Amino acid sequence: MLGELSLLILSVAVLAAVVELYRLVKKGWRKEAAVYVLLLLAGGTLTVVIAIYNNFTSPLELLIMVYKPSLDWLSSIFPAKG
Repeated sequence: MLGELSLLILSVAVLAAVVELYRLVKKGWRKEAAVYVLLLLAGGTLTVVIAIYNNFTSPLELLIMVYKPSLDWLSSIFPAKG
């Protein structure tokens, strides 16, 4: 999963670099192109590192967190018989 995510991030960064660098070099903005490459490399690297070391939580956990107080409140009003 993380390998595919890293590959997706890097491919989007390469696509952005190709499109933008073509425009910058065509206009003759070499210094701006160099800064763009440095910032894109830094951003891509940090994004991949965060994607690898971040534990992604399930969307179900977010729903549980949102609806748990309501469930507890309703359970206190209408206790389960059984």
